[in-house]
Amino acid sequence: MARSATDIIKELDTAGFSCLPDAGIGDLVSKLGHGGFHFWSEDGLSYYENNISKHQLISSVVEKVLGACKLMHWVRYSGLPDHIECFRSGGPRRQLIIQHWESGGEAIFYSGSHHGVHCSTESKASIRKLHESNREDLLRAGCQPVHKTFPHGCLVIRDGRLYVEHKAGSAITFVFATDDAMTDIPKIMLPALPRLIERLEEIQTERMKINYDVDPYDHSV
Repeated sequence: MARSATDIIKELDTAGFSCLPDAGIGDLVSKLGHGGFHFWSEDGLSYYENNISKHQLISSVVEKVLGACKLMHWVRYSGLPDHIECFRSGGPRRQLIIQHWESGGEAIFYSGSHHGVHCSTESKASIRKLHESNREDLLRAGCQPVHKTFPHGCLVIRDGRLYVEHKAGSAITFVFATDDAMTDIPKIMLPALPRLIERLEEIQTERMKINYDVDPYDHSV
């Protein structure tokens, strides 16, 4: 039975994440790994438009959870075993993470870790410059490790405060945040290509913007 936006939001409130297995996503992400394209290209923006901003379920969840927000980060992450990470440590819910996992992906989600667990460390020397914790502290805080495998791919929606160990496979990751969670976050700098900027304006919605600026001296494709 398909889950509604309300169902997913309930899962976000209690567990901090929702997994929706999707073979179509698995195939799509796997193909991108072989051919691929630059995210900030017309093809990349079409991918974002078709699979995020015009995806009825995703846009509904993002808008209901965050209200007005912006895409602040878009990256493809690979597996990083033994590193348990979150995007935002503590505080109210101000970030929502949308991930497209390829076939064969694997992760451990620490259910409940989005509820103000203060056991994180942040280091500029860390591989991804995210917040990290360790299994012992999370277990001691009452968080439950939930091991998930995605043999055919998966759409994952997670609270930015949730700790996750990304064990295997790659995930195209979109980070949405409210303005008050982006005070120290630099804008995404894009080349001054008129058609690219035109497409950026086309794919934004009233409540889901993109946190970008244009470099007037960069005209690269």
